[in-house]
Amino acid sequence: MEAGLHTKTPTFSLGAAEWLALAALGFGSLHILLDFSIGLFPTQGRVSAMVGASFVLTSLIVVWWAVSIAAALRGLGGGLASVAVLAFGWTLLTNGSSIAFCPPPCPVAAPLADVAHVGTLASGLAATVGAVWALRRRRLRPGWRLPAGAAVLVLASIVALGNAARAPSDSRTPGAPTSRDNAGAPGSIRFYTDLLGFELRYLGPWPCARIHDACGTAVITRCRGRSPHVSRAGS
Repeated sequence: MEAGLHTKTPTFSLGAAEWLALAALGFGSLHILLDFSIGLFPTQGRVSAMVGASFVLTSLIVVWWAVSIAAALRGLGGGLASVAVLAFGWTLLTNGSSIAFCPPPCPVAAPLADVAHVGTLASGLAATVGAVWALRRRRLRPGWRLPAGAAVLVLASIVALGNAARAPSDSRTPGAPTSRDNAGAPGSIRFYTDLLGFELRYLGPWPCARIHDACGTAVITRCRGRSPHVSRAGS
């Protein structure tokens, strides 16, 4: 045995940007799991193409998070750029912004819904800022492949979730407005449905969006430049 031969012990070390990315991944996963668990995405029997796409794309997004964080640890700027896209587009916007439709205290999946909503907002914003800050501090060049892949996955996931989600009112309340009642104009993108079954759609060039609650008791129409209009079911 050679004298003085030392074995270097592997060390595990994450930077602030990577820790923030893990937090954003954790809170985003908690929120989407809650959405899947309360019946917005019907999985009894044969699942629809959009429901299947929602599950597959969510799984791919989690994988992309792992790949992006690993790339960031290896000093690749594309990894940090991809983290920023995922934190902003998936954790903050897709999951966190839905707090507007079920503000604390949210009665569904309490208290986890509030933890998920607040956590996705805080961690999504922090991870986005942290990734951008780390890119500048480490003087890395952001590649385009990883962030482009992240953007495609996020956009595809939003479209799939919006088309797959079924408001609880579709099955609970006879005569209540359903998803098909408010389907919007042809070619419209049915955006994201949150914990209480509120549905928000951006109707392409149409400046109005309609939201109806889980019990079908009210429909709120929001238009740019006008106050929201509330109409009660049966009125």
